[in-house]
Amino acid sequence: MYTIKRASEMTGLTEGTLRVWERRYGIVKPMRSEGGYRLYDDDAIRTISLVHGLVQQGWSPKNASAEIIRRREDGRHFPVAPPEVTATREIAEVDLRFRGLVAAAAALDPVAADRELDIHLDPTRFEDVADSWLMPAVRALGTAWSDGLVTIAGEHLVTRAIARRLATAYDIAGRNAQSGGRRLVIGLPPGQTHEIGLMAFAVLARRAGMSTTYLGADLPSGDWAIAASRLVPDAIVLSIAREEDLRGLNAVATTVRAHAPGVRIAVGGQQQDDAPEPCIRLGHELLPAVHRLQAVLDGAD
Repeated sequence: MYTIKRASEMTGLTEGTLRVWERRYGIVKPMRSEGGYRLYDDDAIRTISLVHGLVQQGWSPKNASAEIIRRREDGRHFPVAPPEVTATREIAEVDLRFRGLVAAAAALDPVAADRELDIHLDPTRFEDVADSWLMPAVRALGTAWSDGLVTIAGEHLVTRAIARRLATAYDIAGRNAQSGGRRLVIGLPPGQTHEIGLMAFAVLARRAGMSTTYLGADLPSGDWAIAASRLVPDAIVLSIAREEDLRGLNAVATTVRAHAPGVRIAVGGQQQDDAPEPCIRLGHELLPAVHRLQAVLDGAD
């Protein structure tokens, strides 16, 4: 049996890609150790390597995974030629609302990316677009990457363009904010680097009248304790996207409770249901999450 680190070394894929392919395409179902860590056998390594081989020949990960699974079930030989479906045709199948952004990422075209953001990401009506366009667009971009339509460079190009827009919107909201609102410290636990959702939450919280301090990504648990002790916020807000992030969140929660026991801890993100009690779970939509946190904090008085 092999750990995910060893499986990554053997197949030439990153650990993140292995998780994405497992979750999205079901190409393997690794066993788990007593500690909950993934374990891969020889058959799983062989299957992953076959899919990776087709991707290197021009297949998208989605089509390659489906083909390997189908041929494995049928007992047939594995194909060596790429499919006829081209990346251009697959981009044409992306939801029309996000197609331009995905195409810009695929073409590594920052001008086109900025044009799409100019059209869709209006900072003056951020409450209307955060949940209806921004977060679905980020998910569409992630799907395009996992399907092989967009490179890591293309995904980074677009997400950094989005992050710049959010940073500007956050600064503008701060200049227009009124004093006296609930105080929040916002950031990500150690090991967590995907900031877009949390940055968007921070913008909405400021626009709702809260006083926010945004600390960014991958913050050590000790630094969280220092921030909570010195800033004495009403709550700290974190997000966890993967089950692997739970360890970092638990470390933050334990440390903050030891050094600043009166500070509430609120958690968003895909894995928030696994957050330890008594963390406030914010739900999976940004604007309702801001309203929920505000209501919880107001009710605590």
